[in-house]
Amino acid sequence: MGDLPTGTPLRIAILGGGIVGLSLAVALHMRGAPFTLYESAQRFSEIGAGIMMGQNALNVLRTLGLAEEYEQLARSSWREGGETGVFFQFRFGDGRDDGEPVGQLKMPSGKMSTHRAELLELLLRHVPPERVRFQKQLVGYAQLPGEALQLSFSDGTSQECDVLLGADGIKSTVRRLMYAGKESRQEPRWSGSYAYRALVPTDKVLAAVGQTITSTPIMWLERGRHLVNYLVAGGKYLNVVAIKTDYTQGRYPKWENHEWVEHNVDERELLSDFEGCGPQVKKIIDLVERPSRWALFDLPDLPYFVQGNVALIGDAAHAMMPHQGNGASQGIEDAHVLAHLLSHPKVTPDTVSSALKAYELVRKDRVQHIKELAYETGKLWELSTPVGDDVGMFAKAAGHNMDWVWGVDIDKQVQTAVSWFEMSLA
Repeated sequence: MGDLPTGTPLRIAILGGGIVGLSLAVALHMRGAPFTLYESAQRFSEIGAGIMMGQNALNVLRTLGLAEEYEQLARSSWREGGETGVFFQFRFGDGRDDGEPVGQLKMPSGKMSTHRAELLELLLRHVPPERVRFQKQLVGYAQLPGEALQLSFSDGTSQECDVLLGADGIKSTVRRLMYAGKESRQEPRWSGSYAYRALVPTDKVLAAVGQTITSTPIMWLERGRHLVNYLVAGGKYLNVVAIKTDYTQGRYPKWENHEWVEHNVDERELLSDFEGCGPQVKKIIDLVERPSRWALFDLPDLPYFVQGNVALIGDAAHAMMPHQGNGASQGIEDAHVLAHLLSHPKVTPDTVSSALKAYELVRKDRVQHIKELAYETGKLWELSTPVGDDVGMFAKAAGHNMDWVWGVDIDKQVQTAVSWFEMSLA
């Protein structure tokens, strides 16, 4: 295990202990690259409920030796009566065609989804606890003479490192500091969409809509709104996400509220937003109690992810809409590339900025294209593209979008990044 040369190891600091930060920590550890992970909270935790894993990220987990564990978790939620291998089955949510299937999208490994806490626990089993520092809120970083960085924390302490990797999410402190004086270029933007999220006990759903709907991951399509449902937590709960979008205000309407997430929302607001839906969807949302409601934001196309010895990763660099179920998967792709570069034998404090630039060259164009594609895919689910509700064209467009996202050659990404890094040293 390990590609690093003997001598003083590179001092790698990861800021943020979510799924992407921990994935990077696991990848570095498995390649023998020491790191310190700084987390602002008192302990690791993940907000939200279900999370989907794309084939692209599964391929990364396979290189880390974690795919079997993850697939066992995901498949523990599969139930008899569901469609095997289906990523999503499509049905109209307004009741037409009696709510019967009108198409489906398959992924080679089938539907891979878990509760976020389950994935977090899996990753934590592979992160040495002595590498983690809790209650460390970054407030600044500064370049020291030479190549080192000094990190300053809100508790008054400081720490030196050779490279800082910001995995601290859409509200990233690292990104804000990197873009100091250019705040408008990095501010998150509201999409015009918000999502109700809830977990519903499976036995209640079975009684309401039966085995097939409960056991099959379904995308219920309606104009200006859609609902997805799939099982998580070993099949104990149905994860329900109901999204509503106002396209009349343009691509980026102004967000008027201070908070992005509301908890314990009156379920009557969900019922009002989905008034007139078909009977199956109505039966599902009738079971939802006190959902959370999330305003859906993404980031503008950042002109750079890297500045000197500091890099952004995951949502800190390219937060996107959830409509392809690939936001975390893109962060895991980031981690895969970065771990290979930072464990390269020729990476030193003097050359690490070139390694980070190679990461940016490989990842930036792909992920920013996927970010825009995620928004367009949401319009597809909400029958708000020129395709509309033409079932044949819809299935073709959905398949094309997802095949491109899932079909990346993760080994080629690494080879390209390493080649660019090595050429920069010539």
